[in-house]
Amino acid sequence: MIQEIFFRDFVRVKGTWYMLDMRFTPDAGNECMAFQCARPGEPCNGNDVWSQRGMPLTERAFKACRKEFIAYMQNRA
Repeated sequence: MIQEIFFRDFVRVKGTWYMLDMRFTPDAGNECMAFQCARPGEPCNGNDVWSQRGMPLTERAFKACRKEFIAYMQNRA
């Protein structure tokens, strides 16, 4: 049995909830994506609002991804 490696977390930025998801995707390779949500655990919009590619699938890389996403969203007008 092959176990898929992925990381997921919910973060709130400027009052809006986002789900961060990092995993291998067949079309893009390793990818960290953010999706807007109503609140943690509820279905999210299927369109990503941010993404990064090419990082290793590690907890350290996921924490860096989360930090970068939060900074990006806080600096948006």
